[in-house]
Amino acid sequence: MGKGNIEIDYDEIEDILYISKSSEKSKFSIDISTPQGDIVIDFDHKGLVTGIEMFNASKHFPLVDNKKIEKVDFNINYGHKWLSIQLLFYIPGINQPLITNIYSPYNKEVIINA
Repeated sequence: MGKGNIEIDYDEIEDILYISKSSEKSKFSIDISTPQGDIVIDFDHKGLVTGIEMFNASKHFPLVDNKKIEKVDFNINYGHKWLSIQLLFYIPGINQPLITNIYSPYNKEVIINA
């Protein structure tokens, strides 16, 4: 998942932020528990990230009105047994993006063969 064609959806009632690459379908998901709330990472049939779902989004970003996120960019590094995702959130009125990092176990073969 990279820059371009990224959709952002925020469910205010459930407080869930979903970020996805609009053209890709999910085949496999990994659930990561954090103190702020679960994060689900979705993968396509090639083992590449297609989406990220953040539960309790207001706890992940307590100073941000999640309805006002205008753009998100990604930087993803795939390792042999791990992946790191750097999310850059662009908010109106803030000159620099808010940056958060997600680290996850990763096994491309397991994802592809699931």
